[in-house]
Amino acid sequence: MLDHPGGFDSDGENLWIPISQSRRNGKTMVRKFSIRSLIDKGDATPTESITINDHIGAIAVSRGTKRLFGANWDTLLAYELSVDGNPMQHYERNSFIRNFPNWSIAVQDWKVHEGFLIASGLDKSSKLLAGRTRSLIQLINFKTRQIMAELRLPRRHESGNFTREGMAVFGEHIWLLPDDLGEENKLYRFALNELLKVGRESLRVKN
Repeated sequence: MLDHPGGFDSDGENLWIPISQSRRNGKTMVRKFSIRSLIDKGDATPTESITINDHIGAIAVSRGTKRLFGANWDTLLAYELSVDGNPMQHYERNSFIRNFPNWSIAVQDWKVHEGFLIASGLDKSSKLLAGRTRSLIQLINFKTRQIMAELRLPRRHESGNFTREGMAVFGEHIWLLPDDLGEENKLYRFALNELLKVGRESLRVKN
């Protein structure tokens, strides 16, 4: 049974939502829904479905390059596909980021924004330094597959990590929903501009 909707993204006209089996290596169907049909007609019929024989927990869409980026369970594999479902490439965790071979983030959600892939997740490094928290937001140049900037968030006072579940990028903020919805759940926002500023400066230095 496909019962686990993952982190989804929009290309401005469609929503792309991965729906998976709730187990590692389970099958996923990435479903495409027309936003206009949802709003105007209440029609939730997918216009396209892409099957991936892996558990995909998050999908990001690049409008410019017409690419989908998928992260599997713990991001042991990262996938790159065309929007028509043709597989382009997949990368093992230690080869996806070219300037950080020990990349160890388990992506919980990611989005493409202003030419960058913004990833939120948990640092799974077994050599995490004392006092270092696991909540990470990383700015990735997906064309060169390099980390351009990073924001490590403090541990939440109540119950752990900010980057455990969903993320959205809107306006000048990154929005994080750390837990499943409940009476006490909160939505948190963090400034995006400083992260983008560091990333753009890094691009200028490289160019």
